Amino acid sequence: MKFFIVLHINKMKEITIYKFQLDTIIEALRITSNIHDSSKGVTCHDRQVRQALKYAENAAKGQKDIKISYATGLKYE
Repeated sequence: MKFFIVLHINKMKEITIYKFQLDTIIEALRITSNIHDSSKGVTCHDRQVRQALKYAENAAKGQKDIKISYATGLKYE
């Protein structure tokens, strides 16, 4: 019996959205973060919301290339 492993490499794609759409995403993530107190990063949901919110906020400031740690929510190089 033979096994084949197929690796898919995620290619980073750049997309364009309207600012009002990004503002709506940021607001939804902010509300979710506040409801669940996600800033503490206790659950995987908290960490995902915290990271997504920071990515969205950075994108709104034109800083799309800043990496945000899933574990800490802080930017890293």
